[in-house]
Amino acid sequence: MRRHAGVTLLELMITIVIVSILASIAIPAYSKYVQRARRSDAINAVQLAAAAEEKYYFANNHYGDSTALGITTSTEGYYTIAITNPTDTQHYLITATPTGAQAADTDCAAFTLDNTGARSPNPDSRGCWHR
Repeated sequence: MRRHAGVTLLELMITIVIVSILASIAIPAYSKYVQRARRSDAINAVQLAAAAEEKYYFANNHYGDSTALGITTSTEGYYTIAITNPTDTQHYLITATPTGAQAADTDCAAFTLDNTGARSPNPDSRGCWHR
């Protein structure tokens, strides 16, 4: 009598369970890693906008807003950039707000930088400003 070689249904089900367990661990960890990596887009955008503000101030003797500078999104498009002059044209506040898939990043929801160099979220609290 010859024995047939092959995979039994039980072996197949065990393999599927193991792959499912590994995927349930790996996918959320990868998603968090991707969110952290995309934060550099916000940091770069805020710093580029601050440099543009200083250049605008040098030329016009006052800071401009998003319209004057023409900056509305980050380089990679994961953040929208808003530049406001909260009290007058001698101050500015740059805010990078996550959009699309990056909006799920609740640890570092929005990045702000003002003309004094004050950053939010606090750079020391959650490490949002670290690359």
